[in-house]
Amino acid sequence: MKNIPELDEKTCQILENLAIMGLTYEELAKAVGMSATTFRRRIVQKPGVTETLKNARELADGKVCASLYKRATGFMRGRTYFPPDTTACIFWLKTRQPERFREQKFQADVNANMKFPEFDVIIENQ
Repeated sequence: MKNIPELDEKTCQILENLAIMGLTYEELAKAVGMSATTFRRRIVQKPGVTETLKNARELADGKVCASLYKRATGFMRGRTYFPPDTTACIFWLKTRQPERFREQKFQADVNANMKFPEFDVIIENQ
C-alpha cells in the first residue's frame, strides 16, 4: 500500500502558497504526492482546507484580473506610461461579456450559379 502523506499544518500552508501561485487541484495533488481523487477526498476531510484553497485561488485570480485590467486600460509605473494593449482589451471583453464580444462565425451561402445582372452590364460595356 502506498504511503500517502497527511495534510498537516505545514503541508496545508505549502498548498495554500501554491494555490496562490495559481496551481490547479491536479497540480496541488501532484505536489504532495497524491492522486487528484485522493487529494480531493483529503481536503474535504480536513476542516477549513477546502475554503483556504478556494480563497487562495481567488486571490491568484484577482491578481491576474487586476494585471489584465491594467494592461487593457493602460497604466503608469514610475515615470513610464504603458499604453492600453489591444489584445488585453479583446481578451477582457470576450471573457467578461461573451454574449456581446464573442467572435461571430459567418457562413456565406455561395452558389456558383448565382447571377448578378448589374455586373453583367459593366462587363458588357468594357
